[in-house]
Order: sequence, then C-alpha cells, then structure tokens
Amino acid sequence: MVYIDNVQWSLHVEKAASLVEKCMKQYNWSRADTKNVLNAYRQLLLLKKEMSDWNATKLSPCWPIAQMWLQHSKLDDFDFDMTNLLGHVIKRTPDAFDYEEDKKRIETTMETLSERFGSYDSELWDSIQLCIVDQLGREETIDINKREPLIEHLLDYADDREEDYEKYEFVFEGKIIDDQKKESKSTDNNNKDDVDVDETPMMLGMKQGDKILASHVDQIGLTIRLDEKEHGYLVDKTSMISKTFDVFAEDIEKPEKSPDSDGSDNEEEDGVPDTSGDAALAAALAAENNNNNNNINASASSESEIGGNAAPATTKRSKYIFLLQSQRLFGFESATTLGLKSSGSIINAVHVEEHKHMNCTCCNPPPPDTTNKQADAMEEEKGSSDDDLSIDY
Repeated sequence: MVYIDNVQWSLHVEKAASLVEKCMKQYNWSRADTKNVLNAYRQLLLLKKEMSDWNATKLSPCWPIAQMWLQHSKLDDFDFDMTNLLGHVIKRTPDAFDYEEDKKRIETTMETLSERFGSYDSELWDSIQLCIVDQLGREETIDINKREPLIEHLLDYADDREEDYEKYEFVFEGKIIDDQKKESKSTDNNNKDDVDVDETPMMLGMKQGDKILASHVDQIGLTIRLDEKEHGYLVDKTSMISKTFDVFAEDIEKPEKSPDSDGSDNEEEDGVPDTSGDAALAAALAAENNNNNNNINASASSESEIGGNAAPATTKRSKYIFLLQSQRLFGFESATTLGLKSSGSIINAVHVEEHKHMNCTCCNPPPPDTTNKQADAMEEEKGSSDDDLSIDY
C-alpha cells in the first residue's frame, strides 16, 4: 500500500482516523477496506492538485471514494482542509453532471493513476455490467461498482417506468434482493447489533454480465403467438384479458415496415418478443376501442328503433381465436383465473377460418381404424389353421 505526501497528511492523522470511523459506521465497511479507500482518496486529491482540477471537469472518483469524500465534505472545516492540503478550494462534482461524461472522467482517472503511481486498487475502481431483465425478456444494462448498493439503480429502474419501487421484485439467482437486510455487527463492547445493510454486487457474489430478474407484482409477462411470430405484453393480473387481445389485434393491423426501413424502431431482437403493445399504448388503444364500441352500440340501437335488423357488432380481435393449451379463451378471463405465470406464459392466436378447418372432420378426417381389420385377419388365419388340421373319415 502506497501512501502519498506523508508529511502533510501526518498533520491530520486524528482527522483521518475520525473519517475512517465515520465511513465504517455509515457504509458498514471493514476497517481494512476503509483504510484502502482513504489511501485511494489521498491519491485522487494529489492528482487533482497536480492537474488543477478544481471544478471536477477532468477527473472523477469511483463510488467508494465519492462516498468518503461526501462524508468529509459534511465536516464543518472541509473547505479549510482542502485549502490546507491542496492550496485551493475544490468541487466534488461538476456544475452540470452527465453520466456518460462522468464514466469518461473515471476512465481518465484510472489511466492517470497508473501513470502517476504505477498501479491503482482495481478492486475499488473497477465496475461491472449487470443486466436487469423484465418479464418479457427485455434487458437493460447498468454499470455499477462492486461496493455500490444495488438499491439506487433499482430505484432508478422503477422511476423510469413511473412506478413505485415496492411494485417490483428484483431477484438474483432465485433470491429477492433485499434493501432492508439486517446483518449482525460487533460493537466496541463485543456485543452484537443488527444493522441495516444495502446489498451490493460484492456481497451477492455478482460477476460481469450477471442478470437480475425484475417482476412487477401486479402484472405478468404474456406472449401471444401468431403464425410463428411472438408479441409480448405486460398484463394486469386481475383485468379481463380481452383488453390485451384488443391491443394485439390493433398491433396486427398496423402496416408492415417497408424493406428500406433500417428497423431501428421497435426492432425485434432474437428470442425477444415484439413489445409494442404494452404500457401507455395499451391504455390508449383500450380507450379508443371503448369509444368504437359505444358508437357501434349507438348505431345498432338506432336501427332497432326503426325496425331494422342490426348486424352484430364486430371487433378486430373477432378475427382470431385465442387458445391456451388447446383450450379456447373468450376474453372475460383474467391472468389470475387462468393461472398464468409471472413470465413465460404463451397464448396462441389462430385465424378464425384456420380454426374452423382445424376442427372440421372433412378437412381433418380421423385416422383409419385398423382394429377390426386386424381382428378379422387373425380370425381368418385361425380358421385356415383349423382347416389344415382337419381329418376326413
């Protein structure tokens, strides 16, 4: 472990020890890990001084260093410390924060650390990529430091979908990621206290490319398959499934993309169903469908009043028959009553005419019954054997 500016920092040993204790308590770090973070914090500040990066536009800290810096900044004499150590007041973050730019600054910082000190603590600095996978198999990639709590990224995931975090279950290797996990920790008097711990990739043994399954507690991921093409929808567990059938029918009626299209919009990835019909689109189409039904009913009523014979109202989904394991669905069922799973459930859609042919005995005659023929053949063979054994007197 390399320490820098020992003489200057030795004047603040007591304050450094206080900062170590503060971070150990705040983040549940071990003393050894916290001292490693302190050393990396010192290295970063020295680079900031050498590069005059007072406004955080050139270098950025990794997550553990950023947290120690945050705790240091909460002390009353933080600006005095920075002026005393660096000869200048320094900003922790730039005025306009951009995530992608921050990633670039972190990469620059790691390269500069290697050039200046010959190496850096990769366990502190290196991040891994994880995938959050929803109930339709769609993936969202996140970059995260191994010591960084997962909860912040999971909160962002729910917020991006305008949902409460409590509406989701996030599962890794069959276990729910717990943001309220309790862990026993030794105190100064050798007692054990339960403390709240935010789970991190390091705690869960996560590796590059690992996947977290995100399931909405009130929805299921449903795939409707038609002509070997799959369409994915997030469906409310207790709503009538006819709403999803309506949206599906609307999706099928949409004009196909021209051959010149680059396929950048809603392009279907291998093994991932088309999901154009869920969320806001489903709500909009459901509302539109209700209006259409009202207009049809009003028209039918008008014809009835003048003695006309109104034709039965039809919808776009009436062109299809929906089957769950060969059992026909009529739309009044819900995902719950059908026993559909949280993900991986498949309903087959069949064109009405095709379904008629599937059940037509003329088009699909039963296989010939060979049982009687086989019995007759055996009887004939038996009779022939008896004739051979007969004796004339």
